[in-house]
Amino acid sequence: MYAQNENNTQLIWISIPQVVFFMLYCLSCPLWGQAGIKEDLTPRDFSKWHHLYDPKISDNGKWASFLLSYENRVDTLVLQNITSKEKIYIPRGSDPQFINNANWVFYRQNDSLQLFNLESRSTKTFINALDYRVSKDLKYLSIFSAEKIKDTIIENTLEIMDFDLQSLITLKGVLDFSFNKDENLLAYTLKMGSNTILGVVALENATIKNTTIRSFDGTIQKLVWGPNKELAVIENTHDNSNQVVHWFRHIFDKASLETCNLEEAGCKYCDYSIVNNRASTLHFSLDGEMLFFHIQKKPTSVIKENHGSEVQIWNAKDRFIFPATDGNEFDFKNLPLMVGWKGIGNELTIFGEEDSSKNIWAKGSAYIFSYSSLDDFSDTTIKKGTPVYVYNWNTGTKNFVMWRKAQMLMMLSPTGRYLSYFKDNDWWVFDANENSHTNITKSISIAFSNEEYDWSGVVPPYGNPGWTVNDESILLYDKYDLWKVAPDGSNAERITRGRSIGKVFRIAETVFKVGSFREYMGNCYDLSNDIPFYIKCEDGSTGYYLRTPNGSINQLSLAAGKVDAIQKAESADVYLYTEEHFDVPPKLMVKTATESAAFELFQSNPQHWKYNWGKAELFNYSLASEEKLKGALFYPANFDPKKKYPMVVYIYERLTDRVNNYENPTLFTGADINITNFTTRGYFVLCPDIKYKLNQAGKSALECVSASVAEVLKRGFVERDKIGLFGHSFGGYETSYIIGQTDLFAAAISASGIHDLISLYFSVAWLWKIPQSGRFLNAQQRFNKTYFESPDLYAKNSPIRYAPYITTPLLTITGNKDSNVNWEQSVEMYNALRILNKEHIMLIYPNEGHDFFEPNNQIDMTYKRWQWFDHYLKDSEIAPWMIPRD
Repeated sequence: MYAQNENNTQLIWISIPQVVFFMLYCLSCPLWGQAGIKEDLTPRDFSKWHHLYDPKISDNGKWASFLLSYENRVDTLVLQNITSKEKIYIPRGSDPQFINNANWVFYRQNDSLQLFNLESRSTKTFINALDYRVSKDLKYLSIFSAEKIKDTIIENTLEIMDFDLQSLITLKGVLDFSFNKDENLLAYTLKMGSNTILGVVALENATIKNTTIRSFDGTIQKLVWGPNKELAVIENTHDNSNQVVHWFRHIFDKASLETCNLEEAGCKYCDYSIVNNRASTLHFSLDGEMLFFHIQKKPTSVIKENHGSEVQIWNAKDRFIFPATDGNEFDFKNLPLMVGWKGIGNELTIFGEEDSSKNIWAKGSAYIFSYSSLDDFSDTTIKKGTPVYVYNWNTGTKNFVMWRKAQMLMMLSPTGRYLSYFKDNDWWVFDANENSHTNITKSISIAFSNEEYDWSGVVPPYGNPGWTVNDESILLYDKYDLWKVAPDGSNAERITRGRSIGKVFRIAETVFKVGSFREYMGNCYDLSNDIPFYIKCEDGSTGYYLRTPNGSINQLSLAAGKVDAIQKAESADVYLYTEEHFDVPPKLMVKTATESAAFELFQSNPQHWKYNWGKAELFNYSLASEEKLKGALFYPANFDPKKKYPMVVYIYERLTDRVNNYENPTLFTGADINITNFTTRGYFVLCPDIKYKLNQAGKSALECVSASVAEVLKRGFVERDKIGLFGHSFGGYETSYIIGQTDLFAAAISASGIHDLISLYFSVAWLWKIPQSGRFLNAQQRFNKTYFESPDLYAKNSPIRYAPYITTPLLTITGNKDSNVNWEQSVEMYNALRILNKEHIMLIYPNEGHDFFEPNNQIDMTYKRWQWFDHYLKDSEIAPWMIPRD
């Protein structure tokens, strides 16, 4: 069936009753896979696959939406009724958004915004719409659009209408707009001649009232409402020489305007300027009594004695190397500072200082914490750390909190009273009310530091997802469970019981929104509501459990596969999530309060069952120390236990989490190999977990990889002399190191890998603008000593040292724009193996970095990796590009 909207856009929907007869007829016929005759997958079939993206559920739990994305076909948005399973297909649709509990959904299609009624199937199209807003009471709809009226002139229009789609007011030439929290006042700016007009539309009564508030000479940015009818804006003066903050204490009282202008004569902050950029703030306190924004010292002019040259000056005692500042030392020595203003003259309160210039605060709290953003740079030279302060903007007091060392995890509680941080393997809480620190986990025998962490440096915790309501308790993870601990440490309770049954419990991430300050702002969980948990079992199975307000924890779902992306309807007990296995494509599952088990809503990629496929399993292997580790083994498609097969070993730290991932076959592979591509070509693929010892990353990889291969060989399915090795980035480093120590592998591919630790140590990661030495200490290379403290350690772990002993044919791959692991690393190995007359080819792809994104390069690399392994592991004919040129 087809629905035709007023713009001739086709919507296709399928109703279940209409296809029942057709399904019954099909059941008597051989469906894909039912007859047992399947095809071998070939590259020409790959385009049939799609990815299932972005599943969402409506607030009332009646509808779901998801995207089907194809490599060579039109992407499609699907709207599906959860009860009837009716589907509506929208070609080229994207960005769906259900409107509260109403039967409306917004989505984008081509260059237009569509508003679709799920009951009447009518569609309203908004051409050139950039943004939209829907009032909470569903009375008003605002559409912000841009229309080209001349070749170089764009006119923005803001239209407000009701949900009968009747226009109430249209504003032409709008630059910006902002609703207040009650969504009954709309502030906007528009250009009129050389001036900027600030206006407000009142939506409080039955009639719409539009009021011009003020005309400004300059441009207006950052329209911010206070808790009542306050409004603040930043004006950029007409000559762009100054930023001014305006505060209307009552938006309809023009006499209530207060202005902060640091250029005014006699202002004690005259050597500062107001900052207005994406990183700066403009916001009110919860009571509307203080306005916060950023200021920064004006740069002082320095005469450069460069004689007209663009010479770069690199000083070895600079805190950061030259590229990090682009030569602008001012940026890091004089960072913006947040200030508070009570609307009295130009009197400001500063919340920070040079080494503590970033801020975190909680809505409604009198406390503002300051810290240094430079703490998180691995290249920092500050050993003792940088200061953290707490300010009380009500009383004007400032207290020192602690010295924060680089990478120290800390989080502010939702009320803003407590700051949690992890130090010396324990969780601590700073209480701003009491100005005190408490070790809250010292009496708990369970470890909260990550026992599986094997990088060098400070061991991080398992995590602190947030707090309970009113900061009554902080929530902490151990290896298996979630704990609830009082902020003074007086009480601790383990909420889940995963340790005894070998299940890891984590709060399902989709039930909260990330805070404004990322990891620095704690989420708030109300334990009087249902809380879903994601669980992972030791055998690789996953699922969701639900904690009810009485504390009981019940299973929602459990699968011998991977579940993901859980969503809960806002006003109904309906859950939507995905489930997949290595040999079963992702499907949408629904669990309702009335059903004892989850049911399938949509199965992606039904053509999968037409083709031979592999299977996956976890297994254990043992090191010489008798320590047990896990590996993931992927079987070739149409596996015959009477045959022997080649195998590719794919390495990068721990990859067993991929055991249940369904991987679409594709020619567009980037940095990593596609496991399905290889299993459907007749290969085993082995992904062993690797456990590392400090200062022995390469040797640890050799030991684990060798032991895992030996375990697989015991099964008798793999040809001993037809095993390949692949790794990218750190896995590329491991690959190059391993083949210099053993002749176990018949071929290897090292992509974007490190080959000479010493030369890399003294180079620069141009992508990150930091010295490469930063990746060795407190990082992935797992050294706890600098090169100058132990140069032999670096030489022993360097693959290029063992180049003379390499007997495995090696293919290296890099992009000539890679400045994460500098592409010259591959050139160094190439030159070493060239001098040694080894069997080696290097591929350098143009305009690619550490990963590969250009489609033609991806396709070419896919085929060349196949041809490399096919030649050495399957005795296929050598590809022409592999033949030496005379």
